Amino acid sequence: MSSLDCGTFPTLDNGAYVLVDSANTTYGAPAIVQCYTGYNSSIDTITCTENGTWSTTQCLVVGECVCFIYCTAIQHIMMR
Repeated sequence: MSSLDCGTFPTLDNGAYVLVDSANTTYGAPAIVQCYTGYNSSIDTITCTENGTWSTTQCLVVGECVCFIYCTAIQHIMMR
């Protein structure tokens, strides 16, 4: 049985992906999300999915809301 391979990463504006195991791009393989200085992502890793593609994320300018629920919770805590 052959393993499903996701191959190369999708483009990540303002950052890069780095494989945890440099030789593994098959189903379930993780890759670390590294955003450039001044940018953040809502997740730390992406994975090779069961359909043969990588999960994705975005590196957004620090301070931009990556997730509405997360930002709303942070704003609520800060207002206390």
